[in-house]
Amino acid sequence: MRKSDPVPSENFSDLVATQINFGLAYIREAQNAYGEGRLEYGDLARQIAVNAYATASRFAVRLSKERDNNLLSEVARFKVEVDCLRKRAIAIPSIA
Repeated sequence: MRKSDPVPSENFSDLVATQINFGLAYIREAQNAYGEGRLEYGDLARQIAVNAYATASRFAVRLSKERDNNLLSEVARFKVEVDCLRKRAIAIPSIA
């Protein structure tokens, strides 16, 4: 595939799903780490989840322009999880 060739939509769909699953796993890791007082690891896991959300949302938007699909709703649900994790991190005094 040349650089100028469009990337097949299936690849974007797979990427979005993978990033969502990856990010949700790290959200759980961050929650566990914060709950156990391992703040540094919680921060790292939270940042990985935020990066996964950014990647998923970027490709979901690109896909939604190409064809109608439900990936944006999946990303929106993922965003809720990321936002909850951010709020929890802010609530921990040593992180804020």
